[in-house]
Amino acid sequence: MAALDHALELDRSRLQERIQDSILQVRRTARRYRRTSTALLLTGLLCGAASTALAGDAFRGGQLAARTAQTTTGRAPSELPRGWRNVCGIIAVLTLAGTLSTGTNSVLRLAEHQAKTAACVAALGALQSDLYGETVREGAIDKARHSLDTIRLTYDEYFP
Repeated sequence: MAALDHALELDRSRLQERIQDSILQVRRTARRYRRTSTALLLTGLLCGAASTALAGDAFRGGQLAARTAQTTTGRAPSELPRGWRNVCGIIAVLTLAGTLSTGTNSVLRLAEHQAKTAACVAALGALQSDLYGETVREGAIDKARHSLDTIRLTYDEYFP
């Protein structure tokens, strides 16, 4: 009987290690998605804000657009010549970068992946709690092992 209890305890410990490793793997994946999503969203916001400010100033004939045009040509621009075209080019590039960042974020469904990784970690955490909440029984370990396999199948894209 003691040998069986020891074997069950050893099985539970091994399963606990697998669950803990799985939690760590999914959390790393979740952090990567969060960082990528944040970087893309910030790029989109900053580029959009900068291009909007530059385009708005150019529309008004303001100093920021004129200085930007002068910096790109080396001289003060006249009425809509090359310098203003350069400003329009800068606006186009910034807008393109913002649009691509926002579009990439949407296409990659990063927010959805963030939610799924959080759900996966929660399921693994619940399984971990259940495993330690029960006395060591063969049925409980088999049930936990089956649950872990189910979680890994359900969220397979988040495990290496």
